[in-house]
Amino acid sequence: MKKQENKEEKKIENSKQENSNTALIIVFSIAGLIILACIIAVIFRYNSNSFKYEGIEFDKVYMGNIAFYTAKIPVTDDYGKITRYQNIDFRNDPRTLNDLTVNTSGNITFVDNKLTYISYGLLNQCGDNGLAATNLGLFMSLTDTKYKGAVDDSDYKNSTNSPYVNCQTHPNNTVVLIKAGNETKIEQTNTNCYELVFKDCEILKATEKFELTILEQYIKGLATN
Repeated sequence: MKKQENKEEKKIENSKQENSNTALIIVFSIAGLIILACIIAVIFRYNSNSFKYEGIEFDKVYMGNIAFYTAKIPVTDDYGKITRYQNIDFRNDPRTLNDLTVNTSGNITFVDNKLTYISYGLLNQCGDNGLAATNLGLFMSLTDTKYKGAVDDSDYKNSTNSPYVNCQTHPNNTVVLIKAGNETKIEQTNTNCYELVFKDCEILKATEKFELTILEQYIKGLATN
């Protein structure tokens, strides 16, 4: 009799174990499918040739093996009517810059009717230094902002034709100060001064995040008008 009972108990235990294993297989299978779906969605998202980011239309295009992310920015007339689109190229996918810190007290603004200075502190020898400077200057020109290059390095202020400018020397002008640091971020240090700080030669990420932030403000302004 006891042997029969033991057999029945073993059958019940085996059945419970089988049910438990089946449930675990189902759970892990569902989890695996969810993870796979997320991976596919991410791959599709970042390989799509056209996408919208913060209200801005982007096209991913190639010049040889180099990818460019071209933003199509609407340009309006005095009545708010879109008359054309201005293309602005970025080397970084704007979606990959989301994690960069932007600390400002409000919208990035420039002092009206006064020169804006783009001042460079002591920079590391990075391959993208020249590209970042050129692209930022082009962006400022496209936004009709009058600017001038400057330096914030006391070792060079007497050996260059560029003016020596930082947030303290020109408090009444807008100053965009670019310098190396321990984090890639944008920091507003006073009313008219914005520091574009970068680490590990990420200067292009810093300057392009600055440009994107201004464009996002512009697009949001169009939406509210």
